[in-house]
Amino acid sequence: MERRKIAVVAAAACVLGSMTAVAAGKITHVSSHSYHTNDFTYEKLGETEERLGFATKAPEAFNNGYRFSVGVPVEQSGMDEEGNPVEMGEAVSLTYKKKGQPDLFVSVEKSGPYGISGQADQVFDHNGIAIEFSEYEYRMVPPDYQVSEAEQAMVDAGELVIAYGSRKVENKVYQSLSWEEGGVHYNMDVFDSDLTADQMAGMAVEIIEGHS
Repeated sequence: MERRKIAVVAAAACVLGSMTAVAAGKITHVSSHSYHTNDFTYEKLGETEERLGFATKAPEAFNNGYRFSVGVPVEQSGMDEEGNPVEMGEAVSLTYKKKGQPDLFVSVEKSGPYGISGQADQVFDHNGIAIEFSEYEYRMVPPDYQVSEAEQAMVDAGELVIAYGSRKVENKVYQSLSWEEGGVHYNMDVFDSDLTADQMAGMAVEIIEGHS
């Protein structure tokens, strides 16, 4: 569960610039920041990979028509249940666009201690690599928003992510894929999409197999 909460904040950070999420699990608070002055094109992806020390294997386009639009480094920091800082490395978030469809985000970073959640709605296997799919409610709220008891119960149950940083309350359906390969952690994230779990898993396979 924890890894998915981190991924959704990274995706939102690319939209809003910064986000803080509250979720159940060992890592309870996650802050992510991105700066659009650091945006890069697909042609510059290799330079970013070299700086971060890992390859993303990200394609320029997927077979279903989603194409690379922009990439941005994402700085992350975390806090555990006792308020202690949790070391988290820098990630890179890649935005893919398709006409008439919501933006899709691929977040890539070195694997950390959080690993795969093991609490997915569906799990696909590709040559021994477990690809986890999850779908749940995501609520963007203003910085001064007061969480209700009912909302907190949903957070504790892993049914809701609350993210601070928006101008108004926005409810979205969040779909996420998560997998690890070769010491690198991947998340594919999309909000309010009609993509199925099978279709998203097929896109993950394109990354795993290095299609471009």
